[in-house]
Amino acid sequence: MSKRNSYRAGFATRDITHLEPGALLMGWADNRNRATGIGTRLLARAMVVVDAAGEAVAYACAELAFVDVYLREKVIERLARTCAALGLGDHNVMLSATHTHSGPAGASPHLLYNISNPGFSQPLFDHLVDGLAGAIEDAAAALAPAQLRLTTVEIPASEPVAFNRSLAAYNRNPDVMLRRPNETHLAVDRTMTLLLATSPKGKPLGSLNWFGLHNTSVHFDQGLLHHDNKGVAAALHEAEMRAQNPDFVSIFAQASCGDVSPNYRYDSRRGLVIGRFDDDYESAAFAGAVQHRAAAAGWAKPDEQTELLRGPCGAATVWSDFGDTAVAERFAEGHTGARTRAPRNGLTMLQGTEEGPGPLLAFAPVPRLLNAAAGLRHGLRRRLGRISDAPSERFGAQFPFMELGASGQAPAKVFGLFSMATRLLPTQIDPTVKRAKELRERGALMEANWVPRRMPVQVMRIGSLAIVGVPLEPSTVAGRRVQKALLEQLRSEGISTVICNGHANGYAGYAVTPQEYLEQAYEGASTCFGQWTLGAVQTLAATAAGLMGQKGERSLHHEPVVFDEAFLKAHASPHARAAAG
Repeated sequence: MSKRNSYRAGFATRDITHLEPGALLMGWADNRNRATGIGTRLLARAMVVVDAAGEAVAYACAELAFVDVYLREKVIERLARTCAALGLGDHNVMLSATHTHSGPAGASPHLLYNISNPGFSQPLFDHLVDGLAGAIEDAAAALAPAQLRLTTVEIPASEPVAFNRSLAAYNRNPDVMLRRPNETHLAVDRTMTLLLATSPKGKPLGSLNWFGLHNTSVHFDQGLLHHDNKGVAAALHEAEMRAQNPDFVSIFAQASCGDVSPNYRYDSRRGLVIGRFDDDYESAAFAGAVQHRAAAAGWAKPDEQTELLRGPCGAATVWSDFGDTAVAERFAEGHTGARTRAPRNGLTMLQGTEEGPGPLLAFAPVPRLLNAAAGLRHGLRRRLGRISDAPSERFGAQFPFMELGASGQAPAKVFGLFSMATRLLPTQIDPTVKRAKELRERGALMEANWVPRRMPVQVMRIGSLAIVGVPLEPSTVAGRRVQKALLEQLRSEGISTVICNGHANGYAGYAVTPQEYLEQAYEGASTCFGQWTLGAVQTLAATAAGLMGQKGERSLHHEPVVFDEAFLKAHASPHARAAAG
């Protein structure tokens, strides 16, 4: 190989399975979704790539719902010690998740993500730090000369594997082809992008692919730890490829899956929209097999149908307070002074989705009417010239459910009226309200973050491939816009492919387009930083891309993510408290 395209690459896995019987599983936010056993082991898979100049990047994907910013902080603190020779740190380590809803809860100290189980589990957290850091350390130890190639595979529309669950919101976008209700399978991106790594002699080393699909074939009425469809795909592909290399690792990562579901059939018995089969685990196996076949097709392509990656590795990370981020005008639909706002979920979030119904799903017209009223009020105030830059004006057409608080602020409010700390609010409204009451009674409510506000957006380069790490769930069109804007910016620097990698380096809900936000479907109501969230992501990604090739500081505005011991103990889960005696 020429020096220009010579890389070293290493792949590895670590088991991150951790079962606390009776604890909540993370994702469905339903207190019936309790851990009863282990259906499959959960793994963290990692890849480290080093270019000819010694510049390293590390990527890991865990079979979890998400990787919290606090968990990422501790992993990187360890890697700074154990992989110092590679210079691994905040700017060049990307941690992501498959977004299975059948992994353990309790790995985040942020209150919203402990709403039914309630609490933080230090044993689980420590186990995940060890697993994620260990997978990257093992991948670094396995570094060997490698040739990297990039290819894409189209998953046929005939495969019933991916469906847009918010078609009305999708159709609001001016940059899409309008789809009918029977075309939800076409209102998604059906392209899988694959990074293939082989030895100079052609021995397969590992691969990393992106396909936007919720990892939610297994529903809340099941109780086993399970890696779901993406884990099935990875296990199938590794089993096939390990005939050539017993250490082969296949990473099935997320792309822009916010509005993309594997579920499309209504089961009246369960009151849910489900996948191909009545049995969820069979549906997960089916959706996983479809993705595995796509990955296998990518590996079967001759070299001339793939792109040989050449050029440097690089990465940069830009941190920001997502509750108050200025949005560049070019990403704000022509608006000036656009900013995100303090986190708040809209009332429609209480509806949930048809695959994960919430308490208001049966009363869908009520949130719709209230959101319409909020939109009329906002529009009238705009016409009267009463819209200001005050945070209260950044909500747009959204009727509030719950403010998500922040350190140094008053306790969060429900419906914009009642403090989460009040004794008057009935706990039947939502498990989160019950959780707040329990914390108040224990004297542990504190002025705490319900979701993280300071989070990173990261851009990582491997030759002509750029990966944008986004700490949110981007919708299909949101991801397309991130990719399009960054490709325009980086094309002159040799970038030919950009991937929007959701669920990366943190998590605080969704990121939809401004048009989708106006629909206030579940995804829009869960875009907690407001209608300019996507614009903030694009603004920060553009800044990170500008820093990526620099030799100086490539981690901008990073501040350590800190939770003191008293807070963690006060918010420990019952299972963690019992384990501690």
